[in-house]
Amino acid sequence: MFSHRTIASPDAGMHWNKLKTTVSKEKSYQATVAIGELVAEDMMDFAGLTPRNIDRVYVKFRDGTPMAAGIKKRLPHVDVQYIVSQLKQGEHVPISFWGGYDGYSNETIWFADPINATGSTAIESLRYLREHFLYDTALLSHVVANIQGIKGVQTTLEDFYTNGFMNYAYLSTRMHPTTGYLMDGLELTPDLGDKVFGTIGEDYSIYDIQKDIMRLMGTQAGKVELLKGTILHLIQLGNSTRYLSDRSASWITENWIYSALRWYYEVEDVPLDIIGQEQIITVINDLLWRDFLHIERRPWSNSYANVYTLTDDGVNYTSRVYLPIMNESRILNKIGKNFDFLIHLRPKEIEETIKDVNTYE
Repeated sequence: MFSHRTIASPDAGMHWNKLKTTVSKEKSYQATVAIGELVAEDMMDFAGLTPRNIDRVYVKFRDGTPMAAGIKKRLPHVDVQYIVSQLKQGEHVPISFWGGYDGYSNETIWFADPINATGSTAIESLRYLREHFLYDTALLSHVVANIQGIKGVQTTLEDFYTNGFMNYAYLSTRMHPTTGYLMDGLELTPDLGDKVFGTIGEDYSIYDIQKDIMRLMGTQAGKVELLKGTILHLIQLGNSTRYLSDRSASWITENWIYSALRWYYEVEDVPLDIIGQEQIITVINDLLWRDFLHIERRPWSNSYANVYTLTDDGVNYTSRVYLPIMNESRILNKIGKNFDFLIHLRPKEIEETIKDVNTYE
């Protein structure tokens, strides 16, 4: 049986109330980071663990990022790995590791997911982890957990664990029967990802976002964030004034982005986490979800091609958040130095160039 409790700290309630009611993206993000730090501290006490017992935390991809940054503040030594899941109101969408299973195992597993409504994501994620390795203790941390989701975890997972601990900043008791959104949860914007990512207003703390993403550098999650920034920058460069009237410039499609990233990885040795085209598409879909990208469908052959440009929010976020991080990671100069060459090649031509370089070497 999973033991569960609300974080025993007045600061947790304060940050939750701020997150619940604010329309400010800055305040939403900062409150989620703060709660992430508090759940990490509370879980050590609740489960009777020390930081030495924890070397990795699995976090839900997309809306788990600010929570992960908070956990990393409290436990700076841990690796942060993404679990890709888009479970919505009980709809079973396949769950996966970002980049596949790397052979890791531990007696204690920790999964952080900001919102536990029905418990579906937590249940399926822990079952997915169990398929790859056995563990004796399962830890679950949430910003908010609904009583129905807690009961779901307790009754569904009792067949394969010995110890279970769940903590959260707020206990929800009301949930919409149709949408699955918490009725006593986030106001105005019921999805946490939509709440913490979006329009960069005057109060948006660029410095805090940069600092938190930099804190994730050296972890798998940090590599994914660096990949996001690189993809945004490639799209930004491809749609700059210099190439808009250049008929020989390639369209910025998924295939072109993937091939260009592979070229930088293979030829320029850029320190990116290039896994496969499926992961690139996952990142692009995340950026679309956050309204950082716009799609234009252009006729191509007997079908259509999706061509990407940045929205105003995407331009702001790329220039003010990711570019300084890319510059510090020594990626920015290499991207700019070779871009004019790549933008005039089609994806197949880029792939042939990669083969030629590898053959020559």
